[in-house]
Amino acid sequence: MRFRPQYVLIAFLALTLAACGSGMVKRVSEPAAGIQQLTVGNDGNWEVELRLRNYSSMPMRFDDIALASAMSSTHL
Repeated sequence: MRFRPQYVLIAFLALTLAACGSGMVKRVSEPAAGIQQLTVGNDGNWEVELRLRNYSSMPMRFDDIALASAMSSTHL
């Protein structure tokens, strides 16, 4: 039986490639935001409670949220 170095090289590369795949895959996705509750106070101030949903495979921390609003009126 002849010793063939290409078989050793193929086996080494296959084992090296298999070693790269062991580990948790980290997926970072955009969070989703939805209005949980919208309240108008007696003084006219609005209070908004948001629900943030994290669809990533790792925990996230939100330090700041910007809320933009737009009002429009339509006449029927």
